[in-house]
Amino acid sequence: MLVAYGAYLFFQLTNQKNLYMPMAEEEDHIDGSSDDEESPEISKWWSILWLSVMTLWIAILLGYLVNAIEGASVVMNIPVAFISVIVLPIVGNAAEHAGAVMFACKDKLDISLGVAIGSSTQIAMFGIPFCVVVGWIIGSPMNLDFQMFEQPHFL
Repeated sequence: MLVAYGAYLFFQLTNQKNLYMPMAEEEDHIDGSSDDEESPEISKWWSILWLSVMTLWIAILLGYLVNAIEGASVVMNIPVAFISVIVLPIVGNAAEHAGAVMFACKDKLDISLGVAIGSSTQIAMFGIPFCVVVGWIIGSPMNLDFQMFEQPHFL
């Protein structure tokens, strides 16, 4: 599945770029005119710097969050499995869902669908198989045989 995900990424990044361009933009590129072309507010390198800084900051905060899950589970009398499997994914994906809704409201449905479908594809074809491979490397037995409680989350 990791090889299939790599092929999927290669295909998405190299082929059919005009397929994902909205119809209005295709007409603008054909005519050579564009009325409301968006220009970037910051440069590419500033974007990379901010992305790196925010990734590091989120990693630090994630450490605190993971350490707090067990304490919260005891205090609120909620199982750790429920917090880990139900609550954290909903909260963690809130920004992604908000971004998809924001793009849909701006009439950029192609980006909105790309966010929603890309996230599911990334988890199904990369995240889970990668965890299995890492489990094999560190000697922890992992496989793709999910229990009944875990299977509905993939639908």
